[in-house]
Amino acid sequence: MRGHRPERRIIHVSLGRSLGGLPELLRGEMAELARRGVTARWLSIDVPNRLGDASAALSDWLHDIEPAVPQDPAQVRAVMAEYGRGQAEGVLRVSRPGDTVVLHDPMPASLAPYLPRRRVVWRSHIGAHDAHGGVRQGALALDPFLTGVQAALFHRHDYAWPGLPAPVVAAPPGVNIRSVKHVDLPRSEERDTTLRTRGVLPVRCGIREALVQRPEVLLDDHGTGFLPSPDTPYVVQVSRWDPLKGQLEGLRLAVPVLADMPDHHYVLVGPHIRATLMGSTNARVLRSLLDLRGELPPDVARRVHVWTFLGPAGCEQWEAVNRLRTGARLVVCPSLREGFGLSVTEAMCRRATVLASPVGGHLDQIQDGANGWLARTTGAHWTARLASLLGAGPDPRLGRSARQSVLDHYTVERSVDRQLELFGLSP
Repeated sequence: MRGHRPERRIIHVSLGRSLGGLPELLRGEMAELARRGVTARWLSIDVPNRLGDASAALSDWLHDIEPAVPQDPAQVRAVMAEYGRGQAEGVLRVSRPGDTVVLHDPMPASLAPYLPRRRVVWRSHIGAHDAHGGVRQGALALDPFLTGVQAALFHRHDYAWPGLPAPVVAAPPGVNIRSVKHVDLPRSEERDTTLRTRGVLPVRCGIREALVQRPEVLLDDHGTGFLPSPDTPYVVQVSRWDPLKGQLEGLRLAVPVLADMPDHHYVLVGPHIRATLMGSTNARVLRSLLDLRGELPPDVARRVHVWTFLGPAGCEQWEAVNRLRTGARLVVCPSLREGFGLSVTEAMCRRATVLASPVGGHLDQIQDGANGWLARTTGAHWTARLASLLGAGPDPRLGRSARQSVLDHYTVERSVDRQLELFGLSP
């Protein structure tokens, strides 16, 4: 039939569908692909516990850090080959020749050689400069699996290593600006009060009030308390419990500021800790934060709050994150490594004043002093900038500029545009 166009199909393959920024990013992209008439499926594959050290080493190497459990790249390469052969069968069952298969992050890259007649793309959501040789170690394990893929997508072009055997494309992600996490919510003194002072929101989904509401406790304060009043000035960091997110470093550097500003509070918010390969690491970071708080002077400790969401992410949690970021004097992101930094993107989308470390995608998103602020987490630089920003108060001009930069560059629509053009699936 004249004018008939073959069905456009994309198969995404990732480790899990719940932990970290990747699942939220993909959910937004899947919805946008459907809106454009592109058929997309999302397959979740697991890494068995016996392969966990190899998988963790790949992630650590691409972050340019030493793996917690030392690994040899040749041994990891052998583990990947075994894993890729075993997992490819499931992808072949649900895909067709000619489909675009996008393999997300290091371990799923091992499937690439075992997906004949598919257009395979590898997409890495992590990366770093190879300052200490870690990335090079990862390359020794990964390169054999990337030979022949259509493209290797990175959030930043300079995350690619020399000799990578595939075309490299810089493809920064984007946020769904229509998500409850990012829209302008109706003002509600009651909801802000119950959230900040009790960790509670009435149950509902989206912007409209439910016909029947009941209080729902969203946050566990681990004995650190909530804010004493809804108008208490506070700094907030919202991120998963991860050693590379810099929660411990950020809190240590904030202590002198909190000591000098006795009316300000410091809030750390993270997701529910799941029974996953990363779960023990997440729990260790959370425990370390609580231990550090216990060592602080009492007047400072009572103003440091560590809150964990009690269950899986949903509309109420996204609303809570929105309200906590929007109401904060400052949103901080003191990451030690960062692939892109969607926490920064999300906070900027909410017109928040953001202070972030100059790593990874933070450098692409923030123009220091124009739409946010950058500060090194070494020496006194971070502490001095934190004190200065809290002393000066919020800057609405900067917040407006922050949101506009997200709208201009980092929306899910722009991200999908880039990918469809690359995959040859644009209308």
